[in-house]
Amino acid sequence: MADSASTPPSERVDSQRNRRRLIEAATAAIAEKGLAVSALDIATHAGVGVGTLYRRFGTKDALVEGVLLSLVEELIEAGEQAQRDDDPWEGFAAFLTALGRAQLESLGLAQLTASHDRPDGPFVKTNRQVLRATKRITERAQQAGVVRDDVSWRDVVLLSRAAVDASENLGVSARPEQWERTVAILLDGLRAPGSSELPGRPPLDAPR
Repeated sequence: MADSASTPPSERVDSQRNRRRLIEAATAAIAEKGLAVSALDIATHAGVGVGTLYRRFGTKDALVEGVLLSLVEELIEAGEQAQRDDDPWEGFAAFLTALGRAQLESLGLAQLTASHDRPDGPFVKTNRQVLRATKRITERAQQAGVVRDDVSWRDVVLLSRAAVDASENLGVSARPEQWERTVAILLDGLRAPGSSELPGRPPLDAPR
């Protein structure tokens, strides 16, 4: 590997700029095209050649993995902020909103959260952190009496996807703010006390 001290400053700046462009382009391409995004898609978004992507990151998968981990880590941070909120309801509402928004804004993230990572996969640890945060935030709000006690935190995990793929149905088209309306309706239904008994049993952990 070349000594960075011997590399002309202009080349180092160009390298850093290309790296930033590729990360930003990968984030946008993953949001639009999902996990099936190609190296060419990302390079085209960035305005660089495919070879530049491989030189900077080694493989397309390494770049995609890094972007997705960054998105999941943002959810983890949102969970930590929610748990620090003095108001359990406000923390719960903010986290459910963040979870719904993140999955809606990035098709790749929505596909990731809907799938199982292999036991030694890169997202096992971070996904578990998001699940633990959801559990703690929901149970904290229930202990405070602001979220109905017949709701499972696993219900909340599934409900967070309500706005995903809900742009059109039976000839009815959603406006851009529909996801916010959907979350507001969900929150009203989750707030204690509930006005009707929930049918059936709570969701289960999916088999691994």
